Order: sequence, then structure tokens, then C-alpha cells
Amino acid sequence: MSDKASELTAIQKRAAHPDFVKTFSLAAICHRLPLRLVVPEGTPPSPKRHYRSEYRYLGFGDLAQPHTLTSLTLFEVVLRLVDFAPLRDYLAQFYYVVSAKGQVPFDPISLFLCVCLRREYYLKNRGKAPERHSKSQIWRFDKERVE
Repeated sequence: MSDKASELTAIQKRAAHPDFVKTFSLAAICHRLPLRLVVPEGTPPSPKRHYRSEYRYLGFGDLAQPHTLTSLTLFEVVLRLVDFAPLRDYLAQFYYVVSAKGQVPFDPISLFLCVCLRREYYLKNRGKAPERHSKSQIWRFDKERVE
């Protein structure tokens, strides 16, 4: 690779690629959607059949609407491109702990996506907010974002 090419940003490299938009447009990839994550073969089923929360794939239909697409975060776009359901049994093997209480646990995918969302907010707001928030601070942050 030449020195000039290595100095380009990822955005500049994509813009310079003549077939990038055609290759990765929604129309070009929609027949392959949703993208599914591959889990190891032989993963046993989750020990729990019911969860307190439920992950459902959102579908990609609204990505075709320009006004919707511009209002979505990268995280929200990924939720429409990737079906995380195959991860449920795999994640449950690490998450589930036998409990005599008999409480219904949260869906492992919901918890995984919460961790991903938290990481996105942390990376986006690095240096702008204190490391720890009280519940009221988080609530105010969410309300401000919605309004």
C-alpha cells in the first residue's frame, strides 16, 4: 500500500471506491438480511425457557425511509441489520446461575444489548459526564435525549 493510501481516512477510502455504494446499499444487501451471528455448533439450549424481557428482531423495513435513517444512531441501525436471536442459548450458558429463588431472569440478549448500548454511550460521551451516575441523573439524561 502506498503512503498516500495509508494516510486516507476510512470515509475517504469508501468515497474513493467506485462500487462501494452500489455494493453495500440496502437494495443490494436486503436479500441477505437479517445478518445472523454464528454460534458454536452443539451449543446446548438455554436452561430457561421464559425470560423477564424478550428480544425481538426489529426488521430492516424502516431503513428504506430516508427521514427514519437519518434519525437513527449507529446502534439502532445495527439492531435492524443483525438478528441477535442465535446468541440466546450461547449467552445463557455464561449468564444463567441455578437459583433456589425461582426468579425469572432477563433475556441474555437483552442484557448483552444493554452492555453494547452502555458502551456506545460511554464512547460517545467520553470526558463529558462523570463515571458514575445516580438514577436521577440517568433519568434526566434519557428525558433530555427524548425531548
